[in-house]
Amino acid sequence: LAAPAVRHSLFRFPPHSGYSSSPSPELQRGRSRGFIIEARAARHSSKTEQDRRPPLSIELPCAAARTALPQPIPTNPLEKHFFEVRGEHGRVHRIMSSPTVGSLLAAIATLISDGLRIFQLADKRQWGPDEHEQLRLLEDTLDDAKKDFQELSVLVNGQRYYMNDCKPHSIAELRVLHSKFELHVANFKDWARIGGPINPVWARDTTELRRELHRAQCRAARRIFAAEQEMSARCLGAFLVYRKQREWRNRPALNEEEHHRRHVEEVVACNTIGKFERFGDGDIAFICDFCDGHLVWEDLESMPSLRAAEESSTGPIPPTSPTTQMPHWQATGFTASKRREEKTVVFAPLAIANHMAPYQGDWVARLLCPFCDEAPYTEGGDDDDDMGNSLDDSGFEDLQAFQEHLEWQHTAASIPAVPLPKAAKECLVM
Repeated sequence: LAAPAVRHSLFRFPPHSGYSSSPSPELQRGRSRGFIIEARAARHSSKTEQDRRPPLSIELPCAAARTALPQPIPTNPLEKHFFEVRGEHGRVHRIMSSPTVGSLLAAIATLISDGLRIFQLADKRQWGPDEHEQLRLLEDTLDDAKKDFQELSVLVNGQRYYMNDCKPHSIAELRVLHSKFELHVANFKDWARIGGPINPVWARDTTELRRELHRAQCRAARRIFAAEQEMSARCLGAFLVYRKQREWRNRPALNEEEHHRRHVEEVVACNTIGKFERFGDGDIAFICDFCDGHLVWEDLESMPSLRAAEESSTGPIPPTSPTTQMPHWQATGFTASKRREEKTVVFAPLAIANHMAPYQGDWVARLLCPFCDEAPYTEGGDDDDDMGNSLDDSGFEDLQAFQEHLEWQHTAASIPAVPLPKAAKECLVM
């Protein structure tokens, strides 16, 4: 026997079918979703009115529903990464298909907006300083996330390229962060339902999540930037600082005000891509937000803000000495020990502008020499361990090795005066 013809109608019965033209509440909920369809057997000529069966409501899998039904054109380009399914108890779940950096960031932004909406619609008559502080932190978190997305996408060939990135490390990192934000916003929903004063610890959690979101976006942009490089190169954060230094190197400062302005911008650029932290008892470390690499200055009380040549001069000092053509890479600091002795260290903006991302599984950033015409290389045989640089094209392994290279290759050393031999009165040869 041939199967009866099946006619699909979308949420609404024909007027002549004998049924009510108004859809059920379940169908009303499914109308906007587009995932519940009706399949009704066509009217058979030999069937009576009493033998007709009611229409069968079938809930199809999401993939089948998306292919069988015409989908509305999304107004948001990120909406194509989401679809909704109806689970148990009629609850609609929003599921992400083929997640990308842009879709995960959009989902995180939606969670932050949900948390903001909870506080904006709450009764503020009994609010204290903790509630107002939590609202301000959520607003700042959302603003910073939008700002980072707009600024970082420009560095990697535009928003579309950044938004559609699917690198596994970036996706895994943003997924974990999305789960953390989901739990964080769930606390706000419980607070709005139960009432009472807010937990002040949530403000600290918001600050930490805000920092993690910033670093996750920076690392995602750095991975795109590194994939475009043919060989080992600077980290994206280091490239931003190096680009400013290269621009200033081609245009020397004309006066003291211009030199001071550049110095302030250089320090701000370094603090933008990472932060300085006390590392251990007496060390100072710079942690890059883009590559999570660490630059460690050992046994240092505080980070010097000026080069050694600038401290002893009243006017602006160029990065390279005009007499010896040697770079000014030295900075004078003091040891963290009780003796507090002077020591020469690498100027922090110079090291930050030339660091490379650490190897996978490592945490120490590598460094490139900006003053060498070519990458570090090895000279001599197996027995000549002291000749040349004991490095390959992967850069210097840490800051100490980089400083040793600068001391040997890019430091003007005074040549001792050697007296000429006196001419003898009686020479046997002549």
